[in-house]
Amino acid sequence: MAARLALCAPLAESWPPVDPAGLVRLPTPTVTRDAEGFTAEVLTVDHFGNVQLAAPAELLDPLPATLRVAAPGPAPARAAVHGRTFGDAPAGGLVAYVDSAGLVAVAVNGGRAADLLPASPGDLLRVSG
Repeated sequence: MAARLALCAPLAESWPPVDPAGLVRLPTPTVTRDAEGFTAEVLTVDHFGNVQLAAPAELLDPLPATLRVAAPGPAPARAAVHGRTFGDAPAGGLVAYVDSAGLVAVAVNGGRAADLLPASPGDLLRVSG
């Protein structure tokens, strides 16, 4: 494909046409807000175990410096800090921050949030103040 584009080949000849009727629309991720915080669907867990949520930055902004993050299931909520960098949390501590995509993410300073919570894409996480 790259070679065809580099040779200025017409785009219509670069791949077979796609029937729009065959396209599938993905469901909108779950995000709910309430007086104490929000619940959001996990979108991705990266190679380092950082957990990206479907929540936009404006949901994290009004929350206090000390937070609670709860994963589904019987595990108790965990303490977290509302920070800007991983270093805002103590070593091994959770930090909720706004990632480069403008979404809320949860990480562990020196560890893997996905292991500590645990959380996988499609799960719901609760973040509250």
